[in-house]
Amino acid sequence: MRFHQTLRKLRGWHIYEGVIKGTGRRARQKEVDILIAVDMLTHAYRRNMHSVTFIAGDQDFRPLVDALVRDGMFIELMYDPRSISKELADAADARRILDPYLIFQWLDESFKKTHPLPERYAAKDKKTFLTPPIETAETDFGLVELFYDEGKYVISHPYPDLSEHFLITSHSDIDFLKRVYEQIYGRFDWKSNV
Repeated sequence: MRFHQTLRKLRGWHIYEGVIKGTGRRARQKEVDILIAVDMLTHAYRRNMHSVTFIAGDQDFRPLVDALVRDGMFIELMYDPRSISKELADAADARRILDPYLIFQWLDESFKKTHPLPERYAAKDKKTFLTPPIETAETDFGLVELFYDEGKYVISHPYPDLSEHFLITSHSDIDFLKRVYEQIYGRFDWKSNV
């Protein structure tokens, strides 16, 4: 596959495809988990790496992460919060959510300029808007409110890790704003207030 060939050319990137078993809708990729485990353990044994950034979420990788951490390897886990095994996350030395903003940092500058993500920032106090929210959603971390303010749609909610702080996210396209937001926090049951 051409895409995999392009990735293989990047510095420090390795692609493991395994083998395909079955056909059509029953086709499944096999051996990839074992290939990754063998490669990571081999590099650790040879002492030619001292840290690993591992993109995974499957609990099947926990014994591998446990073994590498016990051997002195520093494991940073990047993961999708919607599909992470708590046991795998707890086994790693550090964790980072693999969200659109992190991925955006790796993209080409010309792409970033033509396809900006919604702006976001933390505010000490809840920002007050001139109009009431047009939509709201109840979440595990509090009430999420959607406003229309000065030509932009704005989502405001309590910041999950900082008490008394709010995360403000804004963009001119309401559908794009919601898609990016829900990629990070999951789907919400938005209720119209209009």
